[in-house]
Amino acid sequence: MKDEGLLTAGYNIKQQLDDVLSSVRRISHDLMPVVLEKMGLVQSLEALRRTLASGSNQLEMIVKYNEKNRRLNPKNELLLYRMVQELLNNTLKHAEATQVTVELLFESENILLVYTDNGKGFNLHTLQEGKTCKEEV
Repeated sequence: MKDEGLLTAGYNIKQQLDDVLSSVRRISHDLMPVVLEKMGLVQSLEALRRTLASGSNQLEMIVKYNEKNRRLNPKNELLLYRMVQELLNNTLKHAEATQVTVELLFESENILLVYTDNGKGFNLHTLQEGKTCKEEV
C-alpha cells in the first residue's frame, strides 16, 4: 500500500515536471520563434496568424505586406514581432474584437507597421482630460 502511494506521488511529480517543461518550451519559442530567426518577420507573422486561427478564440488575423522575403536586422525584426505580440495580447484582453489586420510595408528607407482591429476602443477625450478608467467606473 505504501509503495502505491509513492508510485502515485512519483507519477504526479513527473506529470508536473512535464507540464513545466512544456510551458518553458512554449515561452522560449514565443520569446524568439525559430521561424523569425530562420525565415524572417513576414513568415513569423503568418505563423502567428495560423496559431491564432487554430486557437479557441474568435479573433481573425489578417497579415498584409508588400515584400514577403525582405529581411531586416534581427534585432529590428524581433522588436517589430514583439510589438505585434503585445498589441495582439491587448486586443484579446480588452478590445472584444473579431478581426485584426497587420500591415507591414517596406519602403526604401523606412518600415511601416500598421495594426488595426475592429474592437471597442477607448475614449480619447477622457484620456486627454487625464482621467483614468478607474475614475469613470
